[in-house]
Formats: sequence, structure tokens, C-alpha cells
Amino acid sequence: MSLSVPRCLRGESVSHEFPIDKQLRSQLNKRPPMPTPEIRKQISIFVPISDWKAIRQEAARKRIPMTELCRQWMHPSLTKLREQMQNRAA
Repeated sequence: MSLSVPRCLRGESVSHEFPIDKQLRSQLNKRPPMPTPEIRKQISIFVPISDWKAIRQEAARKRIPMTELCRQWMHPSLTKLREQMQNRAA
């Protein structure tokens, strides 16, 4: 028994695709290509448990993940750092 490659993976039209209105299709074709997102790297820090609990509590109060809370806190400093790096390169 041989396995066949599904039509959708071969780039062929598939009968269960939803039809797209001609006007919508033309609008989609006029859009500029989506930008490629910047590659991301993960960082890890160690903090005392008391600080971790405080961060967790603040994130819960704001109803956002701890990671997002830390990103918000880091944003102003990262903006300054990027500006400094651009000035050094110029």
C-alpha cells in the first residue's frame, strides 16, 4: 500500500475550500506583504522568591501573564538602549 500526498500539500485546489468573493480577493491581493516578525530569543533571570511572588501578584491583579508585565517594565529602558546604540553606530 503506498501513501499519496494530499492534494492541498501538492498545491492543487481542494474542493472543500471556501469560495472567496471576487471583491474581497482583489482587496487581499492589493495588500502589501506582511512584514516578517523579528526573531525572538528567550531570557531567564533569577530573583528572590519574595520578588517572584510580588511580580506574580501584580500580574494577576492586572490579569496579564508575568512575562507581559516584565516586558512592559522593560520597554522604556529598552527604548533608551536602542537609541543609544543607534547614536553610537552613527
